[in-house]
Amino acid sequence: MLLTTSGAYRDQFGGVIVLLEDARRQAATLSDTENYINAQRPGVFFPKPGTYGIRINRITGASWLWEDRTPMVQAYLDNMAYTTGGTENVRQALEQAAASVESVVQSRSSSVYGVTDIDESFQYLGGLSAAVQSLSGSTPAEYIADLRQPNRAKTVKLQNFLN
Repeated sequence: MLLTTSGAYRDQFGGVIVLLEDARRQAATLSDTENYINAQRPGVFFPKPGTYGIRINRITGASWLWEDRTPMVQAYLDNMAYTTGGTENVRQALEQAAASVESVVQSRSSSVYGVTDIDESFQYLGGLSAAVQSLSGSTPAEYIADLRQPNRAKTVKLQNFLN
């Protein structure tokens, strides 16, 4: 299990993020069924403390120059490799966790901005998806958890959400 969050959420909901990491570590100890959660490495990642973006927006403006996605993947992995309990970069742990991801999900709880209006979606969802593909060789399924109407919450494929 891999959970990523933005720098703003890291700062606004730091206590919740610590609880999520604690819950993930506790779940990793369960032995009543097959358990794929690795308690030895962190599972919640975010940008370096004190920063709020992962700098993919600076790279994508020149995407027509790319031969491949390597610059975006490297920016994602370099800038999202921080976790609870310190300011040390834990890129290797992020790479190990991302290599086994099969699906990526981003939540949308507001209609103020659309998925394509601001760079958060392509930085976080797109960056993770590209990193997973680069590390595992497989393209993960991409979803949006549509929470804009709480009484009608649903998860849809990213492609369907954009249509």
